[in-house]
Amino acid sequence: MRRVKRFITALLVLTFSAVNAYSLPKFTNLDGEWEFFLEKSPEQIFSAEGSELKGVKQNVPGFWNKEIENQKGVNQPHTYGCYRHTVTGLDPKQEYAFLLNDTPQSACAIFVNRKQIASSGNPFKILTGEKIFPSDSQIKPLHGEFYSDKDGNAEIVIFIANFFYRKSGLWSSLLIGTSQDIFNVNTIILTFYTIVFGVLFFIGMLNLIQFFINKKSKEYLYLGIVAIVFALRIGTAGYCSLGTLFSWFNASIKIKCEFLCLWLAPIYLLRTLYSLYPSEIKNAKFLQFTKFFRYIYCIIGYTLGVLTLLTPARICNEFVPILQMYQVSASVYVMGLCIYNIIKKKKHILYFFTGILFLSLGAVLDLIYTKTRTSFPISVFPFFLVVFIFCLLHLLASIQNDIYRDTVKVSENLTKLNEAYLKFVPKEFLTLLNKDDITKIKLGDYSNIEMPIMFSKTVIKGNLTAEETFTVFNEYLESISPVIKRHGGFVSKFLSGGFIAIFTNYSIEAVSAAEEIIFCTNKINEKYADKNLSVSTKIGLHYGKMIIGTIGEENRMDDTVISDTVNTASRIESVCEKLSKTIILSQELKDKIETESPYNGLKLIPLKAIQVKGKQKPLQLFEYVEKEDI
Repeated sequence: MRRVKRFITALLVLTFSAVNAYSLPKFTNLDGEWEFFLEKSPEQIFSAEGSELKGVKQNVPGFWNKEIENQKGVNQPHTYGCYRHTVTGLDPKQEYAFLLNDTPQSACAIFVNRKQIASSGNPFKILTGEKIFPSDSQIKPLHGEFYSDKDGNAEIVIFIANFFYRKSGLWSSLLIGTSQDIFNVNTIILTFYTIVFGVLFFIGMLNLIQFFINKKSKEYLYLGIVAIVFALRIGTAGYCSLGTLFSWFNASIKIKCEFLCLWLAPIYLLRTLYSLYPSEIKNAKFLQFTKFFRYIYCIIGYTLGVLTLLTPARICNEFVPILQMYQVSASVYVMGLCIYNIIKKKKHILYFFTGILFLSLGAVLDLIYTKTRTSFPISVFPFFLVVFIFCLLHLLASIQNDIYRDTVKVSENLTKLNEAYLKFVPKEFLTLLNKDDITKIKLGDYSNIEMPIMFSKTVIKGNLTAEETFTVFNEYLESISPVIKRHGGFVSKFLSGGFIAIFTNYSIEAVSAAEEIIFCTNKINEKYADKNLSVSTKIGLHYGKMIIGTIGEENRMDDTVISDTVNTASRIESVCEKLSKTIILSQELKDKIETESPYNGLKLIPLKAIQVKGKQKPLQLFEYVEKEDI
């Protein structure tokens, strides 16, 4: 709500600053009784002398439909006529001007002291019976300058031709004042309506862009359409700023754009509400009924809209009472849905409800304004309309903020979950499978590798309980795991009393890691020397081809290394136990080390070829002689 308040404050400051910049322009509102001459041209009025031609009294602003019915007995507003009013007490030396915010349907011309000052469209075609084209009918604000006669009087005659609209007459107030004051008033009004139009249109386009970026968020599409529709309403109704800016903007286009808010806005307001707050009715039949009712309601709206857009202006304007009833019923429907969601304590629904309240209040005040025509030349409806749009934007922003917070929370939880998974599945294992995320691992993923492998077993002896033995063994593993990582390896599998490790760097790193592991074992022995604890580690090293991958079933997978190389490394470790050696490596690993590092400086003692279980040929093994100091 703070954003809405700030924007409204800025809009008010901008408006009143503009007013102050023009030194509070003064003007006279010529509302009241005017003379009305039905089906009389300006020439007929000007040529009449004295009391030969008298008009009837007609209230301005107002419509001539009742007067036509009184004179003709039928309501036929598609005709022409003149309004006349004489202003007295003017300064003959002062230049004056008038402003008509909303010219009547469908064309008009304004005369002052029998001189045409301004026109909108071509009203004179109705006198000649020529074919009337859409360009002959135009609606835009009229502004013109004039001087009074030498007696300070100004006879104002407004000639109106209605080609197609269901109502006509002089339905907008005529403002009169000095030329500078009226110019300032016109500039302020035009600026205000243009800014509001621009803001609403810009908001609409931003929402449409947001939808095209994320097409799942349809509420942005709906709100974007609503904002653009209301922008067209501001640009056409009351003060037709679009008619001023674009000469091709004829009356037919104007009313079709103005009518959009009567059928398109209700439909997409409903769709916005349903998109943000879907129906959650437990009664299945009643839920189906509400959905059916919603579809029928939208179908009715689209039908009215298509008829409005496709039929000629003479026909489509007759749908206005039906469209107004549709809009009122939509407002009631939306209000009811908002109240229902408020009762259900839906988050942020108050923003939507507040926006609808402002929109409804603005519509009521606009109706009062059109009836009373106070001296203030600007309708308050645009203010309420902007507040309504910003309430809905605040609603979407709040929802997106919640989604962002939830996304961040889910992301944090996912990160923690991945970190937890990596405690069971090494990151290096994912790398060997060419995966960057554990969630991408599938059953049966595998990779063929050729690298050094370490098979180690540790025996803990001493007067220890099972819990103490478990603690010491974990301490041992915690000390050797960083050693393996530092030398480019990772523990593929923890075994009962040992582990399997694979090394992805140079092969000599496997031997260096084995040496440091023995060093860590000695440190454990020193630490627990007073408890008669003895920890002995035997390490078998080999090099060869392996398959690393996932096994199991979809709901329970495990990583594993499958190969004869693994079995051979295990056999080599068992030779360590039989011969009471600490580190033994195979001929294959020795050859690989010498290929990679010919001058490696390793001290290796050949052992007799040993026949191991599962091998037809004897294995040539080498004992690694540890350095005295690491």
